Amino acid sequence: AVFGLVLVVLSAFVAIFAPWISPQDPFDIGALDLLDAKSPPGTVSGDGKMTYWLGTDGQSRDMMSAIFYGMRISLMVGAVSVVAALAIGIVVGLVAAYAGGKIDAFLMRVVDIMLSFPAILVALILLSILGKGIDKVLVALILSVASGLVLAQSIAKPIAAMTAAMRRLA
Repeated sequence: AVFGLVLVVLSAFVAIFAPWISPQDPFDIGALDLLDAKSPPGTVSGDGKMTYWLGTDGQSRDMMSAIFYGMRISLMVGAVSVVAALAIGIVVGLVAAYAGGKIDAFLMRVVDIMLSFPAILVALILLSILGKGIDKVLVALILSVASGLVLAQSIAKPIAAMTAAMRRLA
């Protein structure tokens, strides 16, 4: 568990400080040298100023820098999705437990139905509706998780159970 926490903190650190620790800005096309395109890992640049530890792509961008900058998007999507799913799950669970009766039964059956669909299936359906493109993939992943179609149900049921138990004690 501690090793996993160290990896998450290290990943977050690299993602947040990518502009300062990356050897090259992958978005700065003025700094690219096309003679360095598709260089293997460990290659020194043509002008001798930097070493490409993970090589370069077809447009001479340093792969390590691209990974560091790409981590920013991945961590942001994950964090936003989880926070949104937590908010939705807590609200649904609290409303179900507080209202009780038919509203509780209805909300919990809706949650059960939503839990029967795998997360990847929901994301693929949303992606087929939205169309092609990396921006559409991000939207599909965010919507499939954050809209409560995946993670929120796993949160709603325990919240509803705990709130109902507390309500009975009071």
